[in-house]
Amino acid sequence: MNSPRLESGSDQSPGSETPQVTFGLVSIVLPTYNRAYCLGQTLSSVLEQSYRQMEVLIIDDGSTDGTGELIEREFGHDPRIRYAWFQNAGLSAARNRGIAIALGEYIAFCDSDDIWHREKIAIEAACMRADERIGLVWTDVVAVDINYKTLHPRYTRVAYPAWQMTPMEQLFQKTITLHLDSDGTDVTAYVGDLFGPMIIGSYINMPTVMVRRLLLDRAGGFDETMRAGEDYDWCIRMCLEAPAAFVDVPMADYRIGAPDQITRPALMVDQARNSLRTMLPLITAHRDRIDLSPSMLRRVLAGRYRWLGEAELDAGHRGRSWRALLKSIYYQPSHARTLGLLCLALLPAPFAETMVSVYRGAKRGLR
Repeated sequence: MNSPRLESGSDQSPGSETPQVTFGLVSIVLPTYNRAYCLGQTLSSVLEQSYRQMEVLIIDDGSTDGTGELIEREFGHDPRIRYAWFQNAGLSAARNRGIAIALGEYIAFCDSDDIWHREKIAIEAACMRADERIGLVWTDVVAVDINYKTLHPRYTRVAYPAWQMTPMEQLFQKTITLHLDSDGTDVTAYVGDLFGPMIIGSYINMPTVMVRRLLLDRAGGFDETMRAGEDYDWCIRMCLEAPAAFVDVPMADYRIGAPDQITRPALMVDQARNSLRTMLPLITAHRDRIDLSPSMLRRVLAGRYRWLGEAELDAGHRGRSWRALLKSIYYQPSHARTLGLLCLALLPAPFAETMVSVYRGAKRGLR
């Protein structure tokens, strides 16, 4: 490979010495694991960005499908690419390894099966430069299926229910007008302190995030003990440190429904557990930053424990399920769905499996 190739198995963590930062450079951290079948399309969309001052850090998390050979064969001529193979350690570890070696003033994160639109990096860098206080910026996405057929042209507000719970004027305090060179149109970036609203839930599409290196140095990397839900934990810590900006235009095709995605239902319990693990200490430490009434906060906590109880029930953990559901009822005593789930969790063993199967079937039918 003509481009710099990192030593296989080399390891740095965000706690090691930070590399010398190159101002204006965007470091794109792209973790991958056995995605050779679609990685080429993703990489092509990244390398074709209109913003040219960038490096692409491909962090191979133990692939055995010829990913390294693909990079060598099809992209080895591009000096912007840096590739490293590591023993499999999970997505958080892979992202942290990329952060540790990144040289850019800005760091952007890309999933290995998504397609970036050509001005994605340019519009986010312009947003950062328009307001030096902004620490993190992200954009809307187009939801596509495994064959990249459009499912929803603006998926962010669909994917994250928290958007429906807070008016835009409460989420954001400022707007910035940005210009798209591709078609000459103007788009709006909304800027605000999102830490408090993020207690309700996430608003941020991780595959479109760009962050300032200085913010990462303060707030830290991804929690490698989390198998799911690490995006929420990381994003809310970023929002605790600095304002964030949402560019209200789709700048990536976000693939959903693939069997190898880490958002598969088998990880829902871990995601629900880690959601509570993230938010509870933050509520205790930063209650003054959270502009939610006591009743609204109780409603949010009830919802999180209900989510955990339902996920545990779906996974067959009936004891853990009813304990979580009782906590939900503590915060919101008369919620009908929670009471119904609790009844399912407390059913005698001979009836429980049948009734839970009926419940799962009903849930699938409503989707």
